[in-house]
Amino acid sequence: LQQQQLHQQQHHHHQQGMMMMMTTSYNVEELVDAAMGLRPMPTAPSLLGMPVVPLTPAMPTALDIANAALAAAFPCQTRVLVLLNMVSDEDLQTDQDHAELLEEVKEECAKFGNLLTIQIPRKAENGVEASAIKKIYLEYATVQDSAKAEKELKGRKFGPNVVQTNFYPEEDYQAGKLK
Repeated sequence: LQQQQLHQQQHHHHQQGMMMMMTTSYNVEELVDAAMGLRPMPTAPSLLGMPVVPLTPAMPTALDIANAALAAAFPCQTRVLVLLNMVSDEDLQTDQDHAELLEEVKEECAKFGNLLTIQIPRKAENGVEASAIKKIYLEYATVQDSAKAEKELKGRKFGPNVVQTNFYPEEDYQAGKLK
């Protein structure tokens, strides 16, 4: 029994010694060299297979983590969904046609999620490029909403056409840049 206790004490000392080594094992010369750009900055001692930990871990916020998880779950998806092949020349001919189309699309697309804004450009102006005309831009409250809408609308027949979809950068949409 005494031997066992002795062994435990020794083990405890060993652990303390390890901790001391961890804190003092940065090689000062290496750090100086690294500061001067002569060698890569050592992250942390990887002694005896200890995990390497960066000196200043940046703590991501819960929001960052949630956003990163969302981005991973929905690659390349944004809250802004673009619909192609849904608009004909006739739809854009008069203000009334355009207003009716907006109303119709809004009603339909609001079924899939919380639709914040909708844009159907009629002419190239103020950041709207010619390539944006006849596209429908839908801004949803969340990526889940836009992803759900995309799933429902993609490949749907709209008159003679089959709807195509893609996601659009939120920054561009909010800046009024449509293409």
